[in-house]
Amino acid sequence: FNVGQKRIVKWIDLETVDVQMQDDHTNIVKVTDDISVIMKYPCLADMEGFNSKGQVESTFDMIKRCIHEIHDGKDVHSRIDISEKELNEFIESMSTEQFENLSAFFETMPKLQHVVEVKNPKTKKKGEVLIEGLQSFFG
Repeated sequence: FNVGQKRIVKWIDLETVDVQMQDDHTNIVKVTDDISVIMKYPCLADMEGFNSKGQVESTFDMIKRCIHEIHDGKDVHSRIDISEKELNEFIESMSTEQFENLSAFFETMPKLQHVVEVKNPKTKKKGEVLIEGLQSFFG
């Protein structure tokens, strides 16, 4: 952890770390009255290169990687059957509100979260640091 300008190493028993779930989270995102998107959770490979792009481009790429199915009325389109071009066109055709609804999937999905007590080695003052997300635990 970085506390001010000082780096502190802290060991965490991963058995004590909980996955935090939000009650309103779902992997089904309603785009229109007829169209819903079933999302899958990102894996570590999906996170590769995520921070090297701008926020909008990173979010766009993550949404593309995590779409599992698109339901259009009674028709179900599996991601494996959708070309990159079709997927890009589908996402680019969304309104800002529809895009934000898809983005909300990532904001509300389950995440690792843990509060760690740290002590400033100079002042001996104790404080708490909230760590969340996989990168915080292994970064």
